[in-house]
Amino acid sequence: MSSFLRLLTYFLYDKSVLFTGHFAQRELVLNGNDYEATDLDVVKNMLLAFILSYTLIFTVMEPLRAAIKAVYVAYAQNPRSLSHAYPLIYHRLTRLSEANLS
Repeated sequence: MSSFLRLLTYFLYDKSVLFTGHFAQRELVLNGNDYEATDLDVVKNMLLAFILSYTLIFTVMEPLRAAIKAVYVAYAQNPRSLSHAYPLIYHRLTRLSEANLS
């Protein structure tokens, strides 16, 4: 098993996972037990939150990246149709390509 999968499994089955750990800590405090999160708990929660957030943002941004690439391909294949459909984008891309040639 790869080290990433072992690490992910460790975080998912540990008692201090981001969401379930919060509720478990809240129950302990409500029942009168004193609970202090250790530095390791905080680091694990922040690392898991970073991994989940990065994955979510990367997934959401992929259609935007594909749309931008499609505009560049449309400009390269048929500049005249792009100039009629999106004149502002056409002029900006033309200016950029002329500046790169100089």
